[in-house]
Amino acid sequence: MALANMDQHRISELVLDNHYLPTGINPFIFTSCDDDYNKLCKIVEKPGFNRFVLSLITGLIRDDGEYEDWGFYRNGSIRKFLAKASDLEEMVFKIDYNLRDGSLVGMRDYVSLFDLFPLDAWPKLRHFGLVGMQVTQENLISFLRQLPSTVRSIDLSFLAILEWRA
Repeated sequence: MALANMDQHRISELVLDNHYLPTGINPFIFTSCDDDYNKLCKIVEKPGFNRFVLSLITGLIRDDGEYEDWGFYRNGSIRKFLAKASDLEEMVFKIDYNLRDGSLVGMRDYVSLFDLFPLDAWPKLRHFGLVGMQVTQENLISFLRQLPSTVRSIDLSFLAILEWRA
């Protein structure tokens, strides 16, 4: 990531968009603090960085993975990473989770939106997008209510609404 080493340049946005194709960056970048992770952090934590479209490739993990493979969602590393982008005005989070094949794993793969997104770290947020996630209706509604008052637009696409059964 040569972008991270460009101290003289102001990088205000980074768009890693999958355009609804089964692709994205490997989510395991968030499981360790390796060089790629540190370079990505360096980009998003710069003052003035205000737009981030993050697409993760997770379909292959779901297709052949175990519950533990979803640790990158549950270990807090995505939330900590996103909290570094304190000047965000636009945040779009996409995954390639195949919602069309009818093979949803259900609550096993569910993670609360509050565990992923540090809303308190984004006081300037104007647009929020969420694509391809499994959510519960209760969590989604609660999360949307907690979005900063600066938010003017929301894009929710291809979400799977799970039923919570205690």
